[in-house]
Amino acid sequence: LQLEHAGHATAEGTGFAPRTFVTLWLAPPRGDARRLGTTAVGDDGAFATTVPIADTVPAGRHTLQVTGVDHAARARALALGVE
Repeated sequence: LQLEHAGHATAEGTGFAPRTFVTLWLAPPRGDARRLGTTAVGDDGAFATTVPIADTVPAGRHTLQVTGVDHAARARALALGVE
């Protein structure tokens, strides 16, 4: 997956607790992750959202991470390497 400066990232997923929220993060190899946004999870445990990528994000490899809770109220995180 490749992101563009001042562009957008679209993410969707399932397996989260219904009617909760997930937060999207962009983490560089070193340093602090940037919060991209938060979105609601539907009654079916799924979410879909598009978030902006700031033009201040440095070029290079990052990890796009989605965090929330699953049906058993345990922490759930999905991660995908991006460039």
